Amino acid sequence: MPGKRVCIVGSGNWGSAIAKIIGHNVKASNRFEPLVNMWVFEETINGRKLTEIINTDHENVKYLPGHKLPKNVIAVPDVTEAVAGADILVFVIPHQFIRKLCDQMKPHINPRAIGISLIKYRRRAAIQCIIYMSWYCEYYCQYDHQAGQTHSRVLQTATEADVR
Repeated sequence: MPGKRVCIVGSGNWGSAIAKIIGHNVKASNRFEPLVNMWVFEETINGRKLTEIINTDHENVKYLPGHKLPKNVIAVPDVTEAVAGADILVFVIPHQFIRKLCDQMKPHINPRAIGISLIKYRRRAAIQCIIYMSWYCEYYCQYDHQAGQTHSRVLQTATEADVR
């Protein structure tokens, strides 16, 4: 059985930090495909595209400078291309962009995909955003409670025993 494909939707400091964790976790497990797409809002930094910098230097110099990303994390500037075929979508974007991005992604999402929200909420927008993410995941994603262990493994960090 092929491994689950993971896509990170967002690449700011929180998205890049979680990409570091997910990139290492998928490499260490046969439950996941080894490559992780990370949707990156394309920007130009010192004359270079941010996706080019991330894919070549393996560092998000704008949002998480000084921290190398695993080489299996691939920056993709087109959100529809990034999410295509993914089994697990990890959302780490500002809450105000969720509706627009979900509308763009909708026709390209694997109907059996699950969504994991790591979105930081502001108090005013929290209710609306939570309701929208809830609706989105119920409507577009099938969640299999039996697979919860697999989904948690993509996000887990090393325990003290693992580090020794």
